[in-house]
Amino acid sequence: MLLELLRDLVWGLPTVGLILGFGLYFTVRSRCIQLRGLKTLARETLRGKHASEKGVISPLRALSTALGGTVGIGSIVGVGLGISLGGAGSIFWMWVCGLLTAAVKYAEVYIAVARRRREGDGFVGGTMYCLDDAGRHGMAIFFSLCCILAAFGVGNLVQSNAIADVLAGVGAKPLFSAALLALLLALVIFDGRSRIAAVNAFLVPLFSALYILAMLFIIL
Repeated sequence: MLLELLRDLVWGLPTVGLILGFGLYFTVRSRCIQLRGLKTLARETLRGKHASEKGVISPLRALSTALGGTVGIGSIVGVGLGISLGGAGSIFWMWVCGLLTAAVKYAEVYIAVARRRREGDGFVGGTMYCLDDAGRHGMAIFFSLCCILAAFGVGNLVQSNAIADVLAGVGAKPLFSAALLALLLALVIFDGRSRIAAVNAFLVPLFSALYILAMLFIIL
């Protein structure tokens, strides 16, 4: 009961309306950047320009890393759940919401880049730095703590559990799945952000293509 109450409070209609409202606002203010920026995305980001500076990963790797942290179980299962509850017509509203909220994501990234700081041989940035620059030091710390907690929850446990369930179908024990995931993760993250970006740049396009092919197979 308490979890359902919190869910409805955080992800109820007021929150949805707030996100869509800001999506419409940023779409109008940016003159529909999510469509105007497609040409720039293809010309500069996908070609990997502006990555010659030491400590800066290529735009393609940065894009792959962002997609790797955005598209996941929630995006796949959530769409299926939405269709099962709202019917085929819900797909249209998913497209509308996706188009509008893309402008919100652009605004987030724009502000993060504008407020980023150089540390060592690279840059750091994000909401916590924006809050800190605005004098909201307590909010910056609180936001960082929430990110750490979320990394263990929706950013870790859900995915690990899903993978363990799949491997259990072929007879793998949960302890084996946990050890395998920990080893693979260590091989990636212990070498720093360059290795993380390189792995994402390889896996995200590959998995995206496999996902699209699987969906086309189901549709056909």
